[in-house]
Amino acid sequence: MSAPYTDRNMPEPWGECVSCGRPAAAGLPLSLRGGDYHCPACTREALLTEGATENLEELAGPIIGAWANHWASAGVPLSELTGALGYLCGAGLNEDARAAHVRGHLARLRRENRAPVFEHHPADRAELAAADLPRLAQWTPPAPAGGGYSAHSGFFTDTQGRAQTLVPGCDVLLISLPDGDTLLIYTGAGGYTSPTRREGFRVPAGLLPQVRALLSGEGRP
Repeated sequence: MSAPYTDRNMPEPWGECVSCGRPAAAGLPLSLRGGDYHCPACTREALLTEGATENLEELAGPIIGAWANHWASAGVPLSELTGALGYLCGAGLNEDARAAHVRGHLARLRRENRAPVFEHHPADRAELAAADLPRLAQWTPPAPAGGGYSAHSGFFTDTQGRAQTLVPGCDVLLISLPDGDTLLIYTGAGGYTSPTRREGFRVPAGLLPQVRALLSGEGRP
């Protein structure tokens, strides 16, 4: 029994697949391919290829752009940067050699950049006792060398008579207490939760303006 249609009179929206060449492989028009007809198998392949291409452009574009801006600003001529990209793509080679060159790069990059195996990290938790934090008592301004004093950039003294210094640039949390004091808690910097090996201080109200100024980079020589 012959088929009810030929490749010339198939009903809308069907049409002969233009990609695989298999006999009587009917499919729908694929907008990503300019409206050409693709059977289900070729549709999947076309969409995956298109998605991989777009994903490469989205991932590589910002990296290559940043690389080009950085090295162009450092003084590398655009012709040299173009040559570096051309080398990766096998520019100047014949078609077969260029394909082998790119395949070799892809194979190496795949080996060196496999998807990492990971597990979910449990939530961090730290417990602090406000009573255990050193309480600042006095601020000693910076002193230049000479005049009978040793040069220093300024420091606090706590209620135990120990010298204490702040670390500008670290992330901190300031918590106001009902008695007027403020807890200064170091929360981290650069991905570390305790970069200074100290938890923080208890700051009386009278020293809080100086503490804020120092944390913002002010009040230093």
